Amino acid sequence: MKTRNTLQLGLIVLILGSGLYLLDEHLERRQTVRVQVQRVFDITTDPVTTVGFERGGMRTEFVRKGESWFLQEPVRARANRPQVERIVTTLENLRRQDTITREQRELRELHLADYGLQDPDWRIFIETANGRAESLHLGGRTPFGDAVYGRIDQDDTVFTLPGSILGLFPDDLATLRDRALLHGTPASTERIDIHRRDTGFLQLVRRKSEWVLQQPLSTKADATAVRKLLDDLFALRVTTFHWDADLEGGGDAESAARLEMTRRGQFETAGLADDAARLKITVWTEGDRLGQDLLIGADVAGTDNQRFARRGGVDAVYTIPADIIEACSRPVDTFRNRSIFPGAPADIGFVRLQQGDNLLELERLATSGGEGWRLRAPLRAPADTEAVQALLKRLLELKVATFLGSREPAITTPSVATAIRVTLAPESPADAGTASAATVPTANGSTTLVLETAAEGAHAAIAGREDDPFTLDTRMTAGLDASLTSPLRFRHRLMLAVDAMAVSRILVASPSNTCRVTRAPAIPDAWQCPDIPMLTVDPAAVSNLLAAAARIEAGRFVAFMPPDLSVYGLGTPAASVTFGFRTEEGIQNTLLLGNSADDAWRHAMIQGHGFVFLLAESTVDRLLQPLCTKPPPMTIPTPAPSAPAPAAAPTHTATSDAESATKLKDEDRAP
Repeated sequence: MKTRNTLQLGLIVLILGSGLYLLDEHLERRQTVRVQVQRVFDITTDPVTTVGFERGGMRTEFVRKGESWFLQEPVRARANRPQVERIVTTLENLRRQDTITREQRELRELHLADYGLQDPDWRIFIETANGRAESLHLGGRTPFGDAVYGRIDQDDTVFTLPGSILGLFPDDLATLRDRALLHGTPASTERIDIHRRDTGFLQLVRRKSEWVLQQPLSTKADATAVRKLLDDLFALRVTTFHWDADLEGGGDAESAARLEMTRRGQFETAGLADDAARLKITVWTEGDRLGQDLLIGADVAGTDNQRFARRGGVDAVYTIPADIIEACSRPVDTFRNRSIFPGAPADIGFVRLQQGDNLLELERLATSGGEGWRLRAPLRAPADTEAVQALLKRLLELKVATFLGSREPAITTPSVATAIRVTLAPESPADAGTASAATVPTANGSTTLVLETAAEGAHAAIAGREDDPFTLDTRMTAGLDASLTSPLRFRHRLMLAVDAMAVSRILVASPSNTCRVTRAPAIPDAWQCPDIPMLTVDPAAVSNLLAAAARIEAGRFVAFMPPDLSVYGLGTPAASVTFGFRTEEGIQNTLLLGNSADDAWRHAMIQGHGFVFLLAESTVDRLLQPLCTKPPPMTIPTPAPSAPAPAAAPTHTATSDAESATKLKDEDRAP
């Protein structure tokens, strides 16, 4: 009994649930149908591929190709994409307002003609990607004039639509045409060819991120000038659509010949024949193998700033602003990169400066404190990083003032003998060993400037391109002279840095004092005078000397490897200080001191280093102070009082005192 009741209740619940489900689905379907009925075109899910309208026997049709829209009729041309997208969006969202069924019209004894829909003047058609096509006929306006009657093809239902639908398609077809002549962006452009009837051929090619002037010569291009040219080209717009080929001609040979004759006539009249155009511009963008051609021809009669133009492969003639001719007809030098050296100071790791047999090389070194520079030739020595960086900054700021080329036959390239060759490279080349300055190896990725300063200005060229000389502004080249090859210009002022703990011996030689001290082997920080053991080393004097030698800097450089050192009192040095170090090789550094330059400075040099410099007299005084002193005189202690001794003979006492005095005097004379 209980089981049967349970089954009956379950069946009832199932029936009720099914009924509610069917009712809900029915209501949902009705709502969907209602929504669909309100929308004029049922194209909510399929992308539109064709859209257009017919009015007064004239058909206008747009077709989507990829992301672009094109006019198919009445002319074939690229369409104004934003305008066509606006039309498509409006049609997709177009809704019916009031609906008049066939039954309602019959009750009122009205026909389609009463609504202007028997033979309508307007028809809007639309197609989707899956081939679905629908047409909307537009009739007359409603009695109050704020709406228009319409109906879908193959459907007798009449409905009203907003009156604004009649203004969806403008009367002027030019409004729906794309006025841009070139499509793409400056960033996506890879190559530009410009055939210039008056100024010759120009070709620019983008290689990775850099633009190169390929023709009429091969060199780096000015990225700013190229970008401005591209901006002008892609900003170019059609002023008027002058002529379009007739698409309604027959397909027979006679019609084709007539069309070809008309086309040639239009092109020749406008100066747009391939062999007569003033400019032919071809632009390649990424993924485009054929390129886009733009031809610019004759002046438009009656105007001062309009020229005829046409697109390659398009049977149409336009008028455009004449400014583009000037932009494309600039001299070749306008598009040349005027920078001499590429990159930034951080990209340079090697500098070579050469004039004749004088050679100076600088190389960047990684140090514990960062990066620094050193002289590599004519000798290895620390370089003044600030001086090198200042030179690099000036060199990288150099710009060509004028490209001479063949226009200045009187100007010759810089002389090899007198010119200064400046080479910058990312890294140092292999060591030249004993090679002369004329045979030093060239660093990879280097650029060499051959510079000669003349009375009328600085003439220069890039090594390897001496047939393409140019001039530099003399204000930018001031100081770029023979002094560049002197090590004095880039030598670091630190001439000697002595580590006090590494010094094992010191020799000070001067007219008034010559002393050698050595570190005691068994006692830390203890010094001794091995040559004269009786002398005492002054620890304070040694510490003061080592402190002065910890950083010996040049006040000013005077000469490098002068032929006559006696001029500076260094042929036979007036004094010297030698530091020996705790090494098996017995390495030592000797500071030579010459004559005085004035009251505050003295000529000096490090033996074997070749640089004559000025050293402060205050530092010289600390270096030449006496390191050893005589021991203090011996003192005889006074004996304590004692019992009276037996009287001695007077003569004996006097003799004893005299001998003692003589002995003390002898000790005082000891060295």
